[in-house]
Amino acid sequence: TEIKNSFNRIKKLMIQITGSGAINFFARNTDNLLVGKIYGGGKLGIYNRAYSLIYLSINLISGVFNQVLLPGLEKQNISKISQEYYFSTNLIAFLIFPLMLLFNLIPENITLLIWGKDWTDVIPLLPYIGILIFSQCQINIVGNIFVLCKKEKYILWVTLINTIIAVTGIIIGLLSSFVGVIKFYTLFNIIFSMPLTVYVVYHLIL
Repeated sequence: TEIKNSFNRIKKLMIQITGSGAINFFARNTDNLLVGKIYGGGKLGIYNRAYSLIYLSINLISGVFNQVLLPGLEKQNISKISQEYYFSTNLIAFLIFPLMLLFNLIPENITLLIWGKDWTDVIPLLPYIGILIFSQCQINIVGNIFVLCKKEKYILWVTLINTIIAVTGIIIGLLSSFVGVIKFYTLFNIIFSMPLTVYVVYHLIL
């Protein structure tokens, strides 16, 4: 019976994580597909160049936290997990806030420093990229909390809702302008995705 229960839990966990990964893949590539189709390859290259900073930040910051957080809290109670999660999100915010501030105050200098004068079209996107880095690095560690608290069923639903929110913002942005894509995506992420994720984690999981 114990083996059967463990197998069923692993099976459900794999289904939830695989489904969440598939939805995430769709969400990560929808904006690229639509930007390339509507605004062409040149604008897509600019968009991807700016957006690559988000993946870099997630790998450097959230990736480290994910590797440390899960093994360290695997056998802890809910109270301890809640404390560590709260500490982790605050620490990530502390580390990322100066970067977000710089992206908003001196985007031109940062663009010239990183990519040079040939990529000045990236400048209008950087303030929004800074905000997305701030939010995405914190949201990215949520999956481990679901697993630690044995509430994997929420992973798929949260990912699906956040994807719908993101795609809605992207589509609305596409109707306005090239910069509008990242602008509305950022707006929907801050207004809807982050509050939803925080609510689910603190009120339903922890």
